[in-house]
Amino acid sequence: MNMTVLTKIEICPFVQDPVDTCYCYNLTSRHVNSAIHYCGNHYIDCEIYKKRISGKDKPSGKRSGHGIMS
Repeated sequence: MNMTVLTKIEICPFVQDPVDTCYCYNLTSRHVNSAIHYCGNHYIDCEIYKKRISGKDKPSGKRSGHGIMS
């Protein structure tokens, strides 16, 4: 019997409007593991996310299209 477990995957709410320091903003091989981990289900643990929700880090308003989602 095949018992597949489906889990809900949530992504960081800031992936569509990242700050310049976000792992998904300037996605390179250096940041792939962090982007998958923190921009996925573990965004609550991300220091960048924590700064953003505290109001200490705001988006710059300029985007070059390097994010995961445009």
